[in-house]
Amino acid sequence: TAGGKMGLGIIAYRDQTDILSNTSAMVNYAYRIKISSDANLSFGLAVGVQNQTVDFTSAKVVNELDPILFGPRVNRTVFNADFGLGFEWKGFQAGFAIPQMLGNNPTITDNSGQTLNLNTVQHYRGSLKYDFMINSTKGIKIYPMAVVRSVKGAPIQWDGNLFLDAANLGWFGVTYHSTYAIGVSAGVRYKSISAGYAHNFST
Repeated sequence: TAGGKMGLGIIAYRDQTDILSNTSAMVNYAYRIKISSDANLSFGLAVGVQNQTVDFTSAKVVNELDPILFGPRVNRTVFNADFGLGFEWKGFQAGFAIPQMLGNNPTITDNSGQTLNLNTVQHYRGSLKYDFMINSTKGIKIYPMAVVRSVKGAPIQWDGNLFLDAANLGWFGVTYHSTYAIGVSAGVRYKSISAGYAHNFST
């Protein structure tokens, strides 16, 4: 919209890991400012709600008499916001983002009276990428990309990525996640539809 300067979107997802689940719905807004003929500055903001659920009744444990297991299924819903900023110049791209910008701190109380903290703390992410065009007619390029993530209470993590991308066909990539995994990913494109798959091999 507005000559390709503005974009609106909705993202909704549900993620479940054992007895923990996270459901989120966010409205996204993005705006791009043209600095020069080959440079752009973009920013984005997402706002919405995030629900976290702990289902003690589904836990599989050794000691079934543990009093914490008798607690009910509990959930908390909080407002959430994400912010991002990006810069593009020719084949170079740099980005910075703050997911969970509000840093809400919902708590629940289990059956034994212990308070559990469902932190939604701020994260900080930065990325650098450069496109090396192999065939501009067919839109084939190779690009390295570095990503750094930081959050209070955890060590800084970084990724090193290398991708082969064909605009009209799809992509293939290899990723090194610092300290824990090597990943591969691949995807295909057809007109405005794309589908991809990624898998990490733990190190």
